[in-house]
Amino acid sequence: MLSIAWAGWHLPAFFYVPSYVALGLWVLPGFFLGILAGTIVLTWLYNSSHGSVLAVVLWHASFNFVSASPNAGGFVAAVTSTLVMVWAVVIVWRYRAATLAAAPKHVTPTGVLAADDAQFA
Repeated sequence: MLSIAWAGWHLPAFFYVPSYVALGLWVLPGFFLGILAGTIVLTWLYNSSHGSVLAVVLWHASFNFVSASPNAGGFVAAVTSTLVMVWAVVIVWRYRAATLAAAPKHVTPTGVLAADDAQFA
């Protein structure tokens, strides 16, 4: 749901931002795949940093600086976006897909693995 909203937020840029207009609408499927990967990475970062919006903002600003600034583009943007997509796949593969969080686990007295919520107390 979040990636759909985020894609809708970025869609108007394809009609007025010169670098987006130059790409053309045919890149939208790949762009939306990148949005999905970015959503996974940012959700993981938010959840793993105990809800730090600052961590998410700094990551997004860094990504934009490297890939979307007027002097960036082409090869640098492609490599950066590819790395984010790979990172998203690793996150989904490595961490709990339901919450996308790197919460430590412990074994309860009943032998069930559970998130270690004591660290948040």
